Amino acid sequence: MRDGDIDYSRYTRQELEEALAGINKQEFPGNYARLQAAWEKQAGDAGALEAAQAEPMADVGQELPPPPRRTHDAQGRYIPNEVPWQVRLRNVASAVGLLAYGIYGLHSNQLYVGFKHGHGIHLRDAPAMGMFVAFVCGCLILILSVIDHHDRRDNEYVYRLLQRVLLWIGGFFALSSLLIGVLQGA
Repeated sequence: MRDGDIDYSRYTRQELEEALAGINKQEFPGNYARLQAAWEKQAGDAGALEAAQAEPMADVGQELPPPPRRTHDAQGRYIPNEVPWQVRLRNVASAVGLLAYGIYGLHSNQLYVGFKHGHGIHLRDAPAMGMFVAFVCGCLILILSVIDHHDRRDNEYVYRLLQRVLLWIGGFFALSSLLIGVLQGA
């Protein structure tokens, strides 16, 4: 593929903004010109291009994706964020799997938590219950992105806040459960 071959006409506004933030103007001037034209056609405001390019990209190491940016159409109506169906399906399947694994671990009173390196830990009784609470928080975080996709109101910040709160609560319970489980096993 050569410079100037990419067709940006089918890109969403968010995809165009991400491409604008990551393109090398000097190395790919043809693609940059086509990308800029497609963005201006969708945005309808050439002055907004500089503002979109000036916004910094989110850190790759964040635990949650950056908050969705509010977008509006040419008439000023709010355009809700979109979550691709693959991501929604993956989130629902992961939440169901995590919840089922947690319920099985509670039922057998032996919730195994594996680690990338080394051996895992078998949690029983109160630590298992605490880890189950962390699992439920993780499930809720995954499901909230699916609910947010179907909610067409301009309230993404509420879902983002709920995800942050659930992340802190789940993290607290997970770490507490692991610490108590290690101390009980010692």
